[in-house]
Amino acid sequence: MTDNQKLNQLVHYICSETKGDPSTLGAVKLNKIIWFSEVFAFIECGKSITDEQFIKLQYGPVPKNILSSLSSLEDDGLLAIRSEHFHGYRQKQYISLDDPDKSFLSEKEKVIVDDVINLICNNHTATSISDLTHNDLWNMAAEGEEIPLAAIFSMTPGAVIEDDELWAKSMLVA
Repeated sequence: MTDNQKLNQLVHYICSETKGDPSTLGAVKLNKIIWFSEVFAFIECGKSITDEQFIKLQYGPVPKNILSSLSSLEDDGLLAIRSEHFHGYRQKQYISLDDPDKSFLSEKEKVIVDDVINLICNNHTATSISDLTHNDLWNMAAEGEEIPLAAIFSMTPGAVIEDDELWAKSMLVA
């Protein structure tokens, strides 16, 4: 395994959940499942699942070490990777060859990851889920630049409290 064993375990787990139909999970969807799982876990649990860094690439945030993780899983005989024609494009497909270790996930994290897998694999195309990650946070980063998970809070509006309203009203009078 590579230095980021948790990323390897998460990738293996995600790929195992689509074992019945590997065409539901290409490279774009895999990267987005990891991104959204990490974001929701960070918001809900206060911490990352894998401690992986994400960088801005053309199709959205991508785990920095995804290629080495996939290579490691393939070398370890846990994952087969094939390239297939899919709706006029070449799609990477990931086939889990062994049961994944799920012990690294808390129960809450597992629910988050399972929900994200279901949502993305069953309700999105690669293009539609990629488009969802092209938001203000993604636009603020330069190509190849890290997008810290904590930056997601810049996208979440805070509650307006009475003191905020009083201040705003006082600014109108001034």
